Amino acid sequence: MPHIALYFFCSNAADTRNHASHIIRSLLSQLITKIRSLIRHLMPTYEVQGSRILSENSIELLWSMFLAAISTSDTPRVLCLMDGLDECNAISTKTFLNEAIRPRPSGRLNLLIVSREHPTWIRDSLGAWSRIRLDPDAKDDVQDSWSAYIFTRTEELACSVVKRCSQSSLGKSDPH
Repeated sequence: MPHIALYFFCSNAADTRNHASHIIRSLLSQLITKIRSLIRHLMPTYEVQGSRILSENSIELLWSMFLAAISTSDTPRVLCLMDGLDECNAISTKTFLNEAIRPRPSGRLNLLIVSREHPTWIRDSLGAWSRIRLDPDAKDDVQDSWSAYIFTRTEELACSVVKRCSQSSLGKSDPH
């Protein structure tokens, strides 16, 4: 398993999808589901912290657990897609972005963050990261189809990456 794709779609309309702690817990859950052996790396922290990791104030702790999990030899390269950060609680998202944009020496994590730049602190938090700007005035036209498009493309990308990595590990190559 050379690559793993994880994703989270934020929504201000759902209490379970509008906080940075929800994002990280979901990413951890997806990761553990895909690589069960990682649970042994997370249990010591859980045994010390207990239910604290379930609180909304546990962003730094959850992120450190996530980084620890992806830093193990059991974990391949990880691509995380997070959509709609502008729909999450502002304080939690600021904390999360401060953690997520720090340089990581392992190079095993790639983040794809999809968000409007308003409020402006999102743009400011992402600083010099590469960005693709979408027309903010097309909100009504794009809203219904955007999540469906991202979900479909994420699945296609994950399948493509896994296929290419599997072929390259077998010595085959696909020109497409």
